[in-house]
Amino acid sequence: MKVNFGCRQAFTLVEIMIAVVIASVISIFLMTMLTRFTVDTSRIGNQGNASREISRILSTVKNYIRESASINAGEVSLSIGLHSGKTVVVNHEPGRKAISVVEGTEQRYMGQGSVYGFNISEFPGIHGMYKITIKYENPRNPEEASEANALEYSALVSQRAPTQGDTVRWIPNKESIPAD
Repeated sequence: MKVNFGCRQAFTLVEIMIAVVIASVISIFLMTMLTRFTVDTSRIGNQGNASREISRILSTVKNYIRESASINAGEVSLSIGLHSGKTVVVNHEPGRKAISVVEGTEQRYMGQGSVYGFNISEFPGIHGMYKITIKYENPRNPEEASEANALEYSALVSQRAPTQGDTVRWIPNKESIPAD
């Protein structure tokens, strides 16, 4: 029986080591991309949560302003007198990074995230038109909250007054609301 050593069918140690190095480089590249994808997905999810919550907060505050008879805007609070005679106070509590609504004796907090800024001001030149600005973040992990990652949301809203007549409809104020 004759053995032919010139024709080898196996891989050499050098070829195996090259294959391991190539596989390692590809694995590191894929792990880096997977990690980046996970971080980006989390960030986008946080922004989506923040957008949904801030929409609810802004909608609530805007509805109070629309139905208001009087508004007194302060540095961190907004006092709204409603046509029904009730007073609603919207507070920004910087220490808690929260916005609360006090209606009568009931206080409730809005949103699950962190509020880094709350500002309401009358729009220049238009009586009864207000600009609301809230700086807000809602991370999935509250320990990750930071003002640097917070998004700023703004909305314009005007007071409305009911018209008199057969049907009640709401129109934007051009003048202050007359007392009943």
